[in-house]
Amino acid sequence: METKGPSFVKIIWADYAAYLAATSIVVTGGFLLYDQLTGQQWLGTTLIYITAVVGAIGIPVIFWRVRLISSVFEFGWEVEADITDIVFFRDRGRVTYVFTVQGQKYQVSNTIMKTRFTRSLQRGQKVIVVAQQDNPKTAFIRDMYS
Repeated sequence: METKGPSFVKIIWADYAAYLAATSIVVTGGFLLYDQLTGQQWLGTTLIYITAVVGAIGIPVIFWRVRLISSVFEFGWEVEADITDIVFFRDRGRVTYVFTVQGQKYQVSNTIMKTRFTRSLQRGQKVIVVAQQDNPKTAFIRDMYS
């Protein structure tokens, strides 16, 4: 079965690491833009350096998460999984699920953001996950990203 690839926007919106990196870039960039447009120079050149460092860390994190998730969707196995736990704290959380690949049982957790889709997940619910072929511990809930 051919899997529909993940959406870039859904990766940023649902994956905690990608969301945190993107938000950090937007916030520091916004502060820098505001600082430059108003001419207030709150921190002088320090704000430029802070924004550069946040971008230098955030952009590779976003690239890494998008590439990893896209690669798993392109080359991974689709399997049925059972959600064993889902917990949220404020706007982020963790979903844990169990599935079997080639007779081996795996329990995987993903750190996620609270979205309409993730709020609808419940313990005991069956979902389709896409698991990396050479390392099934790297797996993602298919419908969360596509």
